[in-house]
This record gives sequence, structure tokens and C-alpha cells, in this order.
Amino acid sequence: MTQVKTVDKTEQEKIEALAKHLDCSIDEAVNSMDDYLVYTDDEADEAVYNYINDSICYFRSDFIAAHTEVDQEVISKLQELHENSNEAIKSLIKDFDHFVNDAVLCDGRAHFLSSYDGEENEITVNGNVYYVYRSN
Repeated sequence: MTQVKTVDKTEQEKIEALAKHLDCSIDEAVNSMDDYLVYTDDEADEAVYNYINDSICYFRSDFIAAHTEVDQEVISKLQELHENSNEAIKSLIKDFDHFVNDAVLCDGRAHFLSSYDGEENEITVNGNVYYVYRSN
């Protein structure tokens, strides 16, 4: 017996948003989902928060220092540890939510979520707004 995969309303609308963005059929959009991220506004905010949380060590040391009470040179030395410095650097940041908001304000969500072209595309389906990012 073949199992039929059910898709909830939001997931269906995300597929429709991608199809609309790509100007293609639903089947073609489904086949392209591995190359794109399709989020609601809240999901995009959460994804960028998580991305920044996991990649603090790659931010410019002067940007990090501006959000801490630590000299830029100390931040630079910590960054030499790469991923191993993430938690240490994060612990120095006075207000991590402000740090994330400032990073997004400076560069936009797409800078973090769209590794392919750095673009955020807003698509409306049935009155609901979705954001499409090319990731591959």
C-alpha cells in the first residue's frame, strides 16, 4: 500500500509561494525545495537568530566589541579558536537580542539566510506573506 504524504496549509502555501517566485509548476517547486528556504516572518526571524547564534565567531571583531565591554584585540584572539569560541564570545555580549537586531539592521536577514545571492523575496499567497531565500 502506498503512503500519501499530507501537507498542512502553511506548507502548501510555502510550496505555492516558491512556485510563484520561480514562475513554475507546483511539482517543479517541490523538486526545488532543497535549494530554497521559505519562511513566514516569524520563522525567518528565528532562523536568522539561530544562524547568528551559531556563527558569532565569524563576525567582525569590531562589531562584536561594540556589543561588549571587551577590546577588539581580545575578541580577535578569541576568534582564532573559530567555532570553539562561539560560546565564549556570546557570553561577552551584553544583550544578544540587540546584537542580532543590530546585525540584521546592518546587513538584512538575507545576508544570513540566502547564501546563494543574498536576496530576500517577499511573496503573498492567500493573504499570507512568505519570504523566499535561495540557499544553494
